[in-house]
Amino acid sequence: MRKTCTILAVALALALAAPAAPQAATKQIAKKKTVTPPAFFFTQRRDSTVVDSVKREKKNFRDVGCVGCHPRGRTVGGTAVDVMGNRNPVPIPTLVGATEHFPRLSPANQIISVGQFNDLCATVFIGNAPMDPYSQDYRDLESYVTSLSPGQYKRMLSWEKERKAFMKTVKRTGGGSNP
Repeated sequence: MRKTCTILAVALALALAAPAAPQAATKQIAKKKTVTPPAFFFTQRRDSTVVDSVKREKKNFRDVGCVGCHPRGRTVGGTAVDVMGNRNPVPIPTLVGATEHFPRLSPANQIISVGQFNDLCATVFIGNAPMDPYSQDYRDLESYVTSLSPGQYKRMLSWEKERKAFMKTVKRTGGGSNP
């Protein structure tokens, strides 16, 4: 008798909950259709390839001042000197292959990306103002430094090729924008 009552109670609960599930799913789908990307998303330059971003940043790499310590992405050797002229016990690393080690744990025990590390270096050692992480220069610098790691760059290009092949199979939406 006890087993039968338990089974009936469970069956009744499932029967009452079943009609609510499709309604909740419909509301969720309707909600997702109204999501718009943040404003900065529309201000980014559209590139046809990753190579475009890398080429554009090669020039900015010099303008920012990175080339002073990392000519052609390599190193001048020695230890870093900050903006105030203080020598730090931090050796100047080569950037070739550096992105293979990101994301990583910073000395302050925070997870940082390649872009954040680039910004930190440009701010502390060169004296530039911090970059906006949503800016085109920030993203291009991250692409350029990543391109100096052959394994990562190869993966970026292969992913881009696969994405373009996939995008040819996707039916475009009415607005003609990115799906």
